[in-house]
Amino acid sequence: HGVAGFAVGGRDIDVEYATEEVKNYHFSAGFKRSSTFTEVLEILEKTGKINIELNEKKITVKPN
Repeated sequence: HGVAGFAVGGRDIDVEYATEEVKNYHFSAGFKRSSTFTEVLEILEKTGKINIELNEKKITVKPN
């Protein structure tokens, strides 16, 4: 398991990875500058590899 952090819109967000395997996944994509953070997370989920739970200050990334 692991936890990382970053800022979105001036807010600190923690990211928790449910497994080491998920922590090591790599994705490539192109996004418009106007894409919202939620839209980016939805696109990542559509890969079918991960499930993302979004709370106010924490994102949990789990294998699908």
